[in-house]
Amino acid sequence: MPVYATRAIRREFVNTCDTFLDNVEKSRVCQIYKKFVGDSTTNETEIDVRVKLAFDLRDPDIITDIQHFNEERISIYNTFWEYAKKFLEGTAQDSVVAVDKRHHDPIVHLARAISVEDLKNQIAKLYLEELAIKFRNNIWLIFLDDKHRCKIKEPGHPVAAIEHEKQVVVTTYETFAVSDHDFTKCSLIPSVTMICNIPDNIEGSFYQGQVNIGLKDTTFQASSSLRYMTELYDMLIHTEKHHLFLMLYTDGGPDHKNTFLRVQLSLIAMFVALDLDYLVAVRILPGHS
Repeated sequence: MPVYATRAIRREFVNTCDTFLDNVEKSRVCQIYKKFVGDSTTNETEIDVRVKLAFDLRDPDIITDIQHFNEERISIYNTFWEYAKKFLEGTAQDSVVAVDKRHHDPIVHLARAISVEDLKNQIAKLYLEELAIKFRNNIWLIFLDDKHRCKIKEPGHPVAAIEHEKQVVVTTYETFAVSDHDFTKCSLIPSVTMICNIPDNIEGSFYQGQVNIGLKDTTFQASSSLRYMTELYDMLIHTEKHHLFLMLYTDGGPDHKNTFLRVQLSLIAMFVALDLDYLVAVRILPGHS
C-alpha cells in the first residue's frame, strides 16, 4: 500500500538532518527520506509539469472545479466578511482616502487602515466591542497595564526625576546637587486595572469604569503573569458578580504577551478559577494602552 507524507513531515526530517549532519545537500536528504519511508508522494516539480501540460492541452474536461461541494457548508470567514463590510460602510467610509504628499507640512493624512494586518485588527476590535455590548450583563471587560517606574529617593538625598541623557533646568547660581535616577535603591511601578462599564451601544465610550491602582516594589514584588492574574482574580471576586465571559486587554509587555507559555498557563488558571465559559485575551501595541 503506498505511503504519502505531508510537507510538514518531510520538512521536519530535513531540518533535523540539517541540525545534526553538516554539509548535507537537501536533495540527498529528501532522497534518503523517500527511500527509507517508502514515500510515494510526487515531488513538486513533477506536479508542476502535469499542471502545465493540462493548461497547454486546453481541454476543459481535464480540469474539474470541485468548489461546488462547498456550497452548503458554512464558511468560517462569514463573520469576518460581515464585520469587514460593516467597518468599511460605517466608521471608515469618510477616512479611506489616499495618502497626501506634503513635503512642507508635518501633518500627513492617511487611510483608516494602513495595512492588511491593521485592517484585520480593527475589524476584530469592532467584533469584540459588539460582542461585549451584546453580553454586557454577563461579561467582564478588563483593561490592564503597568505604568512608568517611579524612583524613590532616600531621606535627605534628592533624586533627579529624569531619565538618561535628559537635562534639568536650574538657575545660574544654583548648585545641581541631586543624584542621577540610576542611583536609587527603591522604585515603584503603578499597575492600573480598569473594570469597564460596557456601554449600551457601539457609539458609547469604553473608557469609563472602576479603576484600581496598585503599587509594586520592583525588588520584592517582581512582575509576572501569575501575579497579575492573582491580583485580577482578587478584584473580580470582590465585585460579588459571577460572569461567564472575560475579555482582557493588555499591552505588549513580556508579562502579558499571550504567545508565551507562562502567560497562557496563567490565563488557563484564571479560566478555571473563575469557572468561565469564554475568555478573550487581546494584546495591543506597547505604549498604546
